[in-house]
Amino acid sequence: GEIPGIAIDDDGNGYVDDINGIDTADDARGNDSDPFDQGANGFYHGSLVAGIIGARAQNGAGIAGLNWSVQLMAVRAIRASNLITLADELEALDYVLMMKQRGVNIRVVNMSYGGLRFSIAEREALAALDQAGILLCVAAGNDGRNNDTSPVYPASHPLRGLVAVAATDGEDQLAKFPVRGSSNFGRTNVDLAAPGLGIPSTFGPDANDYYAAFFGTSAATPHVAGAAALLAAAN
Repeated sequence: GEIPGIAIDDDGNGYVDDINGIDTADDARGNDSDPFDQGANGFYHGSLVAGIIGARAQNGAGIAGLNWSVQLMAVRAIRASNLITLADELEALDYVLMMKQRGVNIRVVNMSYGGLRFSIAEREALAALDQAGILLCVAAGNDGRNNDTSPVYPASHPLRGLVAVAATDGEDQLAKFPVRGSSNFGRTNVDLAAPGLGIPSTFGPDANDYYAAFFGTSAATPHVAGAAALLAAAN
């Protein structure tokens, strides 16, 4: 419902020109409708995740994602410092729910982030997305932690529609990462695993020109999100 470039909130949802998504991160560029990945310390986490989910195939360039013709809503809530506040996260989740309720066909949310602090507000926001029929794919974490005894959030929220994702290596074993740590695990609070070591994807300020290897449960989770969206499209 937005007409881009005229600086008017045409669809009346509170955001001007949000044709691609929004940026809720409360920094120098926060609270606008430009979700462009700024990178954190030179690491373009958002574009790497997006490429695994939906990079185009059969175009002679780079890599192919799990779902070659998927539509992506980019919602940037993590600051350039690589930190995320609860307020910015909740605004991002509320935006997704609002657009779903307005008729946008949102089927899956990828959440490649997490921390140790429990929040009732976060759980309620995710429960609302779950109840709206949106699958929540969440990274289990990269600390070699047993999430059953030391929960990580949002992955450890006990929601029916939340899938917590661990990372595996090329031998289908729990991944150990080259910089630090290994994939989290847990019989109850982790649901499945996906490839998460040395995954090539789109990277940098111009994703047409740059590619890089990606590792962690942040790389494993978009494999699940992309596959889930593909299944939703097929059925």
